[in-house]
Amino acid sequence: MQNANAAKAKQFYQELIDSVEALTALGETHGIRTMADLLHMQAAILDGTFIDAWPDSKIIDVINGLPSSEQWLMHISEYDDAGHLVRSSPFSENQPAASGPQP
Repeated sequence: MQNANAAKAKQFYQELIDSVEALTALGETHGIRTMADLLHMQAAILDGTFIDAWPDSKIIDVINGLPSSEQWLMHISEYDDAGHLVRSSPFSENQPAASGPQP
């Protein structure tokens, strides 16, 4: 399973860098929080876990632009402005998120 997750994490990174001229453009366009979430996202894919996505991050917008977006979105639990769960990751059962607490 670890080798499969490593291959998926590598694919995620490749799709991400193929989507922009430079990774710094993601930070400039979508903000530091989104860049941090993308790093957490790669770790979550590698570990077979998930991250929490909050409204101040544009990670879902970035991921929706990737060829394998449906696969990557499975690693995200999404919350709204009020802190209510909008979409739960199938990886969330009995596991803490790979990202930190709500901002």
